Amino acid sequence: MHQFFINSSLELKSKVSFDKEIQHQITKVLKLHTDEEILLSNTQVMVVGKMVIEKDSVSAIIERVVDCPVQRIEVTLIQALIRKEKFELVLQKATELGVHRIVPLIMERNVVKWEQDSNKLQRYKTILKEAAEQCHRLNIPELTQPVIIKDLESYKSDLNFVAYEVADPSHLLKNALNPCKSVSIIIGPEGGISLNEITKIESLGYKCVSLGSRIYRAETAAMVAINTIDCGLGI
Repeated sequence: MHQFFINSSLELKSKVSFDKEIQHQITKVLKLHTDEEILLSNTQVMVVGKMVIEKDSVSAIIERVVDCPVQRIEVTLIQALIRKEKFELVLQKATELGVHRIVPLIMERNVVKWEQDSNKLQRYKTILKEAAEQCHRLNIPELTQPVIIKDLESYKSDLNFVAYEVADPSHLLKNALNPCKSVSIIIGPEGGISLNEITKIESLGYKCVSLGSRIYRAETAAMVAINTIDCGLGI
């Protein structure tokens, strides 16, 4: 069943109209038909709607409310800037894995720079929305503007970690997890995190942890960290 995010109230038996973008997707891309069911979310509630496709309009009648699982743990992924295609992969998979917020981080060894580009930011938000629709999430993760290390104080949670490839192997992320309501995890760039940066990050209250015996690529490390948190706490 296809899902769409819309900015309107969703009340039982009410009729919901769609903007031109969603109408195009429904009729030209997905080629849906009248009476087919779709999922709709306004980030507060998710419902099932039955399609009504007419000559000059596309709408849906709200049939029932969906019992959507509530994410118990809010995970903030603080991802150092990495190459475009890899960063986009992280956005997509982190959304599917249930993260609450994604914070791009500028570090010493970034191989790319963040350039202010409204088109790029819009593309990233589209990736998040489409990934959330694909996995039937109630909401879309927040994507912040890039930050530097000194800003990380503002993104702390109940538990705060930084994945570091030379961390004590006994300090595994999975063993550092305790019951909580929120977790923040920092993942470094392709070039790794410098000793100077680790010192600063630790001074802010982030604990160095290991993801295991393997050294992962940046985008893989993000997925491993989120999955470890999910398995340990249940996002």
